[in-house]
Amino acid sequence: MEKVRNSFSNAKNDIARLENSLLNLKTSVESNKEDISTFNSKIDSLNKGIAEIKDILSTFKEISTGNNGVHQQSSTMINNDQQSTSNAKQYQSMPNNARQPISREIPSNLPKKTLQALELDFEMQFRSLTDSEFSVFMTILELEKQGHVVNFPLVANHLNVTETTVRGVANRLISKGLPVKKERHFNGKTSLLIKEAFHDLNLLNKLVRLRGNPSDQRTLFD
Repeated sequence: MEKVRNSFSNAKNDIARLENSLLNLKTSVESNKEDISTFNSKIDSLNKGIAEIKDILSTFKEISTGNNGVHQQSSTMINNDQQSTSNAKQYQSMPNNARQPISREIPSNLPKKTLQALELDFEMQFRSLTDSEFSVFMTILELEKQGHVVNFPLVANHLNVTETTVRGVANRLISKGLPVKKERHFNGKTSLLIKEAFHDLNLLNKLVRLRGNPSDQRTLFD
């Protein structure tokens, strides 16, 4: 009988040790889960930063590549002061509070030579735009600033033109390397966006000035 009692006692002790081991193992697993969650959060943050950098580099590459087309079109750059001024006045008729410059600044970590190349590319890109291309670009930029989800019908209604016209102009802007992109949604609709990297350059009011006075010797970055 005593042996049976001892066996039961030993069994209980073994069970207790196993329970403690399981508890320690569970605690260790939970701790590892927290570490993994922390690591995943850090990885997500790094991936987001990498994606933003890639987007900026992609925009700069497109603009630089598109500059070849700009040089070829330099002979057809707009010099008609009357048309340009009329177009600028149409844009400037918007409320003043809607035309405040974007508060974000150009990234400070970009090399000086890179910035100079971008300035020249932007300058030539925008001087080469037709009136319709400039109007569509500025309308997308302005509506986006106002918080709208910009699409073809919205731009067409704002400019009092057809959606087909807006689609054609948007495609030309993209083909020229301007920082415009189309984003298709699950509902089949397409929105128009100005790439984030361009917003950082804070050029809205300067674009209007340049367009309204083509003979102005100042550049976009003066």
